[in-house]
Amino acid sequence: MGFNLAWIAVQASKDDVLAALGLTDTGDDDEWLESDFSGASLARGWYVVVDRNMQLYADEARKQAVSRVGRALFVGMAESATSSAAEEWRDGQQLWMVEHDGSNGHAGGLQTSGTMPPEYAPIRDRLTAQQEMADKAESASG
Repeated sequence: MGFNLAWIAVQASKDDVLAALGLTDTGDDDEWLESDFSGASLARGWYVVVDRNMQLYADEARKQAVSRVGRALFVGMAESATSSAAEEWRDGQQLWMVEHDGSNGHAGGLQTSGTMPPEYAPIRDRLTAQQEMADKAESASG
């Protein structure tokens, strides 16, 4: 079956984020992430919603809505499909996205769109080099 999970971080108040996503705070603690959605306030004005079933992540209208109340970062991972993605949205528009399809190996499945943040290239280069070294070590020992 695999593990699927998404989270959304929005630089806005809890009330604004929940209203934009059409969610309501139940007031119940969910430390084991048993609910479909769980949320928490973070430092510097961010609110995060964990989406156990990737319902919000797959809903473009909700992405647009919540990005109108603040800068929004979305991350989704589907273990069953060996894929993951991250996106940034502002003012109802997607600014960038990076996707990895692990079914074709490590680096071969990496795709981007939009204007990537300046931090992206050094992180990609460092992690690609680490993965290549790990692959070489694995093939040499196998």
